[in-house]
Amino acid sequence: MKGVLRLTFLIMGVINCSLSKGAESWDLLVKKADSLSTSNFSKSVAFCDSILPFTNPKEPWRGVFTSIRGKAHYFKGNYDLAAKDYNEAIQLLQRGNFQRELGFAFIDQAKLYRKIKMFPQAIETYAKADKIFRTLKDENTLATVLNEWGVVYEFQNDFDKAIDFYSQSLKTRIKFNDSLGMAYSYSYMASAYLQKNDFKQAEELSILSLQIFEKIKNQFGVAIQSSDIALMYESKKDFNKAISYLTLSDSIARSFNYKDLLSENYRRLSTIYAQLNDYKKALKLYQEHIIIKDSLYNSNTQKNIADLYVKYETAEKDNQLLQQENKNAKQQITILLIGSLLAIVSILTYYIYRSRKLKEEKLKLETQNTLQNDRLRISRDLHDNIGANLTYINNAVQSIPQEDNQIKNLQSLLNETIIELRRTVWLINKPSVKLDEWIVKLREYYLKVNEVKLSITIIENEESILTSKQATNLFRVIQEATNNAIKHSQASSVKVSIQSENNILMIVIKDNGRGFDQNKAS
Repeated sequence: MKGVLRLTFLIMGVINCSLSKGAESWDLLVKKADSLSTSNFSKSVAFCDSILPFTNPKEPWRGVFTSIRGKAHYFKGNYDLAAKDYNEAIQLLQRGNFQRELGFAFIDQAKLYRKIKMFPQAIETYAKADKIFRTLKDENTLATVLNEWGVVYEFQNDFDKAIDFYSQSLKTRIKFNDSLGMAYSYSYMASAYLQKNDFKQAEELSILSLQIFEKIKNQFGVAIQSSDIALMYESKKDFNKAISYLTLSDSIARSFNYKDLLSENYRRLSTIYAQLNDYKKALKLYQEHIIIKDSLYNSNTQKNIADLYVKYETAEKDNQLLQQENKNAKQQITILLIGSLLAIVSILTYYIYRSRKLKEEKLKLETQNTLQNDRLRISRDLHDNIGANLTYINNAVQSIPQEDNQIKNLQSLLNETIIELRRTVWLINKPSVKLDEWIVKLREYYLKVNEVKLSITIIENEESILTSKQATNLFRVIQEATNNAIKHSQASSVKVSIQSENNILMIVIKDNGRGFDQNKAS
């Protein structure tokens, strides 16, 4: 704890000096915090936490340090805290219209989305960063965006598109003689070629990337690239080289407690030793992988407890008690206000719900009345106009001598049409039909059709209701099926079985027709 306090007082002194020297000193603090975010994550978080209280929301620094703190949380494996910091930083920078700083925050946020496999969100966020740095004509940072963006397509197995992004980035790195950028571009390209099983190209680019990282003494890059090279040798079953590079990566990652990389390295080492039949070592490494992996999910809780401990341990007892009393009083007031607010919201919600329900019921009733009036109007028109005309035509045909077969067929057709019209008017005129009424109509229809026999079993109450639409459609289905059977299958007997039980209506239609070969039917 003394170390934390010493760091806090030191930073406060630096900030006080910085305030008098202007933006140049703030830039130095940003570089320091950003450097720590990839080498000493906990120290970077403490550094940012100490600076943030002295920043002005109207200046870019608060958003920048919040974003850097998010990056440190990201490398610690605290993804929820990283997401929270990135969102806060982006809101601060957008309000202040700090475009360059906003672009860097988008890059880091997109990397988090990529890490947790939210690929559409990652692509969308990289596009925002790309737009900002194109507007600013910042080619160097654009190259970073292209590298990061390409990884998303690599994860989605679009390796050619990923390599295209990496190549564009590499051209810019070479143009500006950016050694660090070239190292990352070579690393990304090697990974994509490895996925394409081009081991020769992958090995050349991987070694080149590692040599540059070592030359510029970038330990973070060495750790990442060593792990990637090991993956290539794992694919080639060259386990000795894979173990050598993973061990190098592990030693560096352990020095700055990069848990995510450590966990992944142990998992892969465990798999390698299992393939070498060294199951004891494989088990031990896998257990270490699980321990670190679990800690990634527990570290957030541990940090909250540690922060509370430091906060209350360093405060004076009397002041602590006073603060606790004030806190309790505020909590009671807050609870009371929240309770009152919830009550008001509940009442308003119920009122709105009730009003909407009444309106819906009223509208439903009006709609039903309109539909019923339309049904009555249509049924009257059918009965009074078309029905009267058909009756007149039928009477006229009846007066013609029935010696001609065509006249007989015409009379029969007219009778059937009049019966069908009456049935249709009956269905239209009723918004709903009882099951027993519908069956009566069905029996009447098939009285004159000798080939069709009805078998009806109703186990439940015959008062079951069908809507007018259901009654019409079911009637038409049975009518069409029996007509087709008689007409096309040359059936002499068609049996229609209707069963009603447990609110389920089952209709089975069978005939003794000639049938057909399903395999030859077109």
